[in-house]
Amino acid sequence: MAIKRLVKRRTAVRTTVFTLAVSIGAVLLGAASWIRRTFGPISVDQMLMHLPGAGGAETTGAESGYVVTFLLQAIVLPLGVVVVALAIAVANHRFKRPELANVSKVRKGLERIADSIRLVRWVPCALSVGVFVLGAAVFVQAVGLPQYIRSSQTSLTMGSYYAAPTLGDARAVSSEANVGDKKNLVLIFLESMETALADDELFEANMLAPLEEATEGWETIPALEQYPGGGWTMAGIVGTECGVPLRGPGVGKSDINSNDIGVYSESYLPGATCLGDVLSDAGYTNTFLGGADAEFAAKENFLRSHGYDVVKDLPYWQESGETEFSDWGLSDRALMEQAKHEVTELHESGVPFNLTLLTLDSHEPSNIFDYCSADTKSPMVSASRCSMEQVAGFVNYLDEMGYLEDTVVVLTGDHRKMISEGGNFWDELSAHDDRTIFNRFWTPDEISIARERTDQLSMFPTMLDLLDLGREDKKGGIGVSALVSKTEGMSVLDLGDGEYAEVVESRSADLYRDLWRSIRTNAEIPE
Repeated sequence: MAIKRLVKRRTAVRTTVFTLAVSIGAVLLGAASWIRRTFGPISVDQMLMHLPGAGGAETTGAESGYVVTFLLQAIVLPLGVVVVALAIAVANHRFKRPELANVSKVRKGLERIADSIRLVRWVPCALSVGVFVLGAAVFVQAVGLPQYIRSSQTSLTMGSYYAAPTLGDARAVSSEANVGDKKNLVLIFLESMETALADDELFEANMLAPLEEATEGWETIPALEQYPGGGWTMAGIVGTECGVPLRGPGVGKSDINSNDIGVYSESYLPGATCLGDVLSDAGYTNTFLGGADAEFAAKENFLRSHGYDVVKDLPYWQESGETEFSDWGLSDRALMEQAKHEVTELHESGVPFNLTLLTLDSHEPSNIFDYCSADTKSPMVSASRCSMEQVAGFVNYLDEMGYLEDTVVVLTGDHRKMISEGGNFWDELSAHDDRTIFNRFWTPDEISIARERTDQLSMFPTMLDLLDLGREDKKGGIGVSALVSKTEGMSVLDLGDGEYAEVVESRSADLYRDLWRSIRTNAEIPE
């Protein structure tokens, strides 16, 4: 009896282990499939810092949709398949069909041979190991874990190239000019706008046509690249305004977990000097308008930590009586109408200002408002073109009101279009070799873009130069102003493409511990 109980116990343990391995492997396969079909390949930093709802805010309708599809595709469906398979296996083991008693002697002999070498016992073992290994392999590729591990091994660091503007310098520069001589800034982040969306041979229509017409004759960086490891909204905003990639302070030597970045801390990247910090120090008013909830992904924490005085977002528009909303937030048409009122008030105040806008109507999933022309087979083509029509209308308003005479205007995509396998634009963009970010610059002064190719990390020093607030060496963060082709001293311009990518992807733990140095000084961390 003791031996029989031992055998049963071992069988139960083995069955439990096999079941867990198959279940974990199936969930990993489902999660990887969901990631690729929802966002396309992502990075570990993006996974840790931008999971739906990770910003600590109430989820919107669009974000709730992501959560529901994740639960169904990554958990319910895979585990459902496992349960059904186990049920079939148990039923097959416990119940014998009557006709089995009359099988031939040859078949009975073969079954005895199979039992004697315990072949059947290895089948579930091999199956469980195979499913687990396959699931793990597919998942780590979907989240870019191999690249993450390689970036942790390099001896290169961004700390060797980081250069922050000195706030006292900005104050000194601004004090040399009268208030009326300072140039204002209008910075517009265009959701998912890349240059390929203007190709009417690749797509049903040129989605950027309205904005290209409104900005005819403006300067542009011919090839503005998404920085290595970037690719989502907060990464684009931080990279553009601070000149550094968005990531946490490191693992094992910090009191903060990467998944909590910006959520429970009192300030966001407090050790970094960003665009809003420099402008605030120079006497500017910084205002942000966005249609979505600014608490999501700790966007508002970042903005208020870096010089923004006013942040108007989804809750503000709901309380103010706006009615034109999608699942993500306020429509771009309503946002641009609000931006017209805001820029007029700011301009009439006589105080130099920075007005930053973030569009959202070109974000997945597609939503076409009644005021848009839905004349394409792909709803996203119509939605994206309609979004650019609204922005073009705002740009035309700036021109009509004469604001371009003393205002720098910067239009830039926050990142390239996310393309999921089989989703919108997958066929058109998945094989596209050189995908770059749409951008346009207006300034009352004569300028010339000196470099044909650069990335988002150089936008920070470029904007400071356009406002005459940049460093003498033209650096900012790890970027270098696009108005120069070389600079004094060591900079990233000295690096080849491969070496530059290795530097940007490096974990640079010492630098990021400094950039996050004052997090959670008094913040209350939940149990």
